[in-house]
Amino acid sequence: MTQHILVVDDEATIRTVIRDGLELNGYQVDTVPNPDQALLNLENKSYDLALVDLKMPGLMDGLQLLAEIHRRWSRTITIVLTGFASLESAITALQSGASDYLRKPVEIGEIVQSVRRNLTAPSPKRPRIAPGESKTQHVASRLEPGRFFYSPRLFIDRVKRLVTLDNHVLQLTPIEFAFLDLLVSHAGSVVSAAELLKTAQGYEIFEADARPIVRVHIQHLRQKLQDNADTPAFILNVRGLGYRYVGQVLNDS
Repeated sequence: MTQHILVVDDEATIRTVIRDGLELNGYQVDTVPNPDQALLNLENKSYDLALVDLKMPGLMDGLQLLAEIHRRWSRTITIVLTGFASLESAITALQSGASDYLRKPVEIGEIVQSVRRNLTAPSPKRPRIAPGESKTQHVASRLEPGRFFYSPRLFIDRVKRLVTLDNHVLQLTPIEFAFLDLLVSHAGSVVSAAELLKTAQGYEIFEADARPIVRVHIQHLRQKLQDNADTPAFILNVRGLGYRYVGQVLNDS
């Protein structure tokens, strides 16, 4: 059976590109430029999934539309398109009922992949927030295990390989991402240079040989994290042993 998708975005070019890409993959797609038109479509037609831009002009924005869809058409899966690469926008969208978020600019292949994944996944029940549980913890608890790491300043989405510091996207190389991910995954423990290199590049090397290679990448990573080696907020050099993540940890789920 053909699945029906609604695309809500105020930019005509984006609507066209998304529609063409999804239709090539066998989906039936309608596009609208604003939340008001989206509501009219939803009232007159059943949609399996809606792709919603987070920021649109008008009386109703994307987040308000998401809340309305979740309230009135709970069977319709929603995915957010956002130009704001931050923990706040991602979590806010998920809190509003979205199943996934995609950062603009986004490749059509990533959109198709997210649409396909969310349409085939079983619809989870949305439990109430437990006493003493923050909204952020509640949202993360129902997402893919191991996908997110976050603290007051640092946010990592392992699926999207996205890292933000103070809500600003960091452009990390693959090896820098692998180093940071391993360090935060072992927060408080010392990770040797050889272990860092093995995880990042997949080969065994003596510790003495690994240290000068790793040192260069750690220096670059520290620069991007704005981390002072003398008074580290994130990565501590443990002389003779390796490196340790010393930043705050709210969740690693």
